[in-house]
Amino acid sequence: VTLALEATANDWLALRAAVSQNVFISTNNDGDDDKTNGDTTSTAVGASFTYGDLMVDAMVGGTAQDTQTTGEFGADNMLHRLSMTYNF
Repeated sequence: VTLALEATANDWLALRAAVSQNVFISTNNDGDDDKTNGDTTSTAVGASFTYGDLMVDAMVGGTAQDTQTTGEFGADNMLHRLSMTYNF
């Protein structure tokens, strides 16, 4: 199940956020240990910046497993998804 929201702040900025949770699989063996549904929660925030025909999109996200390991909101993955689009 994923809950997501996107809002246009103004004509050059769009903001979004999402939370996702696995509700069907009770455990998942990843080789090291079993994960429960609580370990499958993931969060993400992003923004799109538009300047004329150019759009830059950035997203930061992490899973519950990442935050339990590092103790923070995946700061080691800062801007781990970045894209740029130009419309002709």
